[in-house]
Amino acid sequence: MRSVGGGILANGLGTVFSGLSGGVALNTVSSSTGLSLATGTTSRSIALPAGLIVIGLAFFPRLAAVLAAMPAPVVGAMLIYSACFIVIGGLQLLTSRMLDARRIFAVGIALIFGLSVDISPELYSHVPNLVRPIFSSSVAFATVLVIPISLFFRLGISNKIKFRVPRAPAASDEIHFMMEQQGAAWGMRREVATRADQALNEVVNSASVLNPGLKDLEISLAFNELKLDAAIEYEGLPIEMVKAAPSFEELCTDQGIAALDLYDSPVS
Repeated sequence: MRSVGGGILANGLGTVFSGLSGGVALNTVSSSTGLSLATGTTSRSIALPAGLIVIGLAFFPRLAAVLAAMPAPVVGAMLIYSACFIVIGGLQLLTSRMLDARRIFAVGIALIFGLSVDISPELYSHVPNLVRPIFSSSVAFATVLVIPISLFFRLGISNKIKFRVPRAPAASDEIHFMMEQQGAAWGMRREVATRADQALNEVVNSASVLNPGLKDLEISLAFNELKLDAAIEYEGLPIEMVKAAPSFEELCTDQGIAALDLYDSPVS
């Protein structure tokens, strides 16, 4: 997020400077996103020389015109190549998060109305001139539409919850159900929900073994889009937290097994 924030800040400052100097707004080209996904290269060492080349082309318009006069078949092939990775990248980003009914409606409504601009542009032929630029671009319309819908559907969803579970092994199903339900409501990544499910079950199992008379436990979850915090409270003996895994000799000593120095033994 620090890198993303720096990129957005640089893009905003560039747009402000361009506007003050009488230029046009700046933004990344969609094809560059597809090219980055195709090659897996997003290094700054490539961006700096490319930026210098573009700045140099601004002072040599004839050279820029030569590059712009690319045959249409070549442009079409490049467009298809880049568009494939852009579409797949967008689908991967969309499916990387868990979705509930609210989020499905938010994405679906914005996608359908955005596509309607290209499929049936006559639907928006009578909109006022003041907002016509929004309805003339499918991307702009979908983006402007999905933001308020997402904010509206987030009403009533708290970023903190508490629930009680019985001792192990009865707690496993309830923890899994709550992580599935809240993960979808919060738009959590699937791997985060899975790891949290496993970690919570491990703690509950350990607490149940350590406290045979344990009845139930209280689990608190807090999510802020970047971090998931979980806390487990119960009445009983605390779980001893260690900073490092036990060594082989310590395991053998705890289990009453004689540890043999296998590395120094002669090989026959």
